[in-house]
Amino acid sequence: MGPTVQNGLATQFVYYAANITAAPVAGNTVTVVFNTGATSPDIRIKEYSGVDPNNPIDVVAVAKGSGAVSNSRYVTMTNANDLLGRKSPTADHD
Repeated sequence: MGPTVQNGLATQFVYYAANITAAPVAGNTVTVVFNTGATSPDIRIKEYSGVDPNNPIDVVAVAKGSGAVSNSRYVTMTNANDLLGRKSPTADHD
């Protein structure tokens, strides 16, 4: 999902993979390759269980602004057990 671009600050992408099978400790590997040099890359890997295997993404909202406070659009979840995540780089916080 993305990109979300904060000019002069950051460009953010979110990728996901559904139906990753269980593996022993350190059994899954994620490889990240940049096609150009990356200044201060920030790579984060998160794993969740219990996410709907057929429709893991329910709704997405993206917004950008300026200043130290970030704000995104409202979202309405359609499932009782949805996982809500957020990532919003700002000039003062990440």
